Amino acid sequence: MFDNISSALPQVRAGQLRALALTGGQRNPALPDVPTLKELGIPVEANTWFALFAPAGMPPEVLGRLNEEMGKLVLQPDFKAKLAEFGASPHNMAPQQMKDYVNAEVAKWREVIETSGATID
Repeated sequence: MFDNISSALPQVRAGQLRALALTGGQRNPALPDVPTLKELGIPVEANTWFALFAPAGMPPEVLGRLNEEMGKLVLQPDFKAKLAEFGASPHNMAPQQMKDYVNAEVAKWREVIETSGATID
């Protein structure tokens, strides 16, 4: 099965699941001995990510301040340590970087869906 590391990690640590590979582009410090699919010769990369979004039309100065405060949060050692317990690592992107990342993800997964012929029932 494929699962998010944050939900599978407790079962892996408890010996209830065995992690075979990770879908991310690099190994995860929470599971340093588990290779990526790419390392195993399977050219797939799929990352789970979470983001804080704001309403369209938010004033740039408010958006900038929100991004600045989130940037401070992700640098706090206790915050980073808590996320690491779940196999996650925080990153802060500028609003335009996040927009570009989301657009790239939409394009990547649109191609996967169209190529596979997947439909919603």
